[in-house]
Amino acid sequence: MRRARQLLSFVALALFALTIVVAGGWTVQRSCERLGRFLEHGRETPFGERSRRFGPVYTDAIGSLRDAISPRETYLLVDRGDLIGAENWVRYELAPRPAIFLGRWADLPSGSTLRKAFPRDARKVVIAGKVPRLLDRYQFLQELADRDR
Repeated sequence: MRRARQLLSFVALALFALTIVVAGGWTVQRSCERLGRFLEHGRETPFGERSRRFGPVYTDAIGSLRDAISPRETYLLVDRGDLIGAENWVRYELAPRPAIFLGRWADLPSGSTLRKAFPRDARKVVIAGKVPRLLDRYQFLQELADRDR
């Protein structure tokens, strides 16, 4: 009985050691990869990182949106639906500008219905997608009317 207990203890200890070795190797590998990425992109500007991750067209579009919407100006946000989570990224990139999320482009009501519910202080509409676009409220309502035709 004592011998079986010792054998069981040895097997448990061996399995624990094997787990530590395997996990340690994986951890060292991941740490080296992350260190390499840091050394490669560590001094990169936010503009450079955004351009590398999302492409120069997206980066330029975000820059023009930042220039066109003042930091305290409220804008309306619509998800175009061609990129999952685009509305979240655009809202993040345009912070601290307050946004009112209208919904997905395909789910929006008709222009006449939406015109009645339009907030008075929001004059600009950002359409979030692969390349975000800025429209004034009248252009937006016109595009919505064109969609419904």
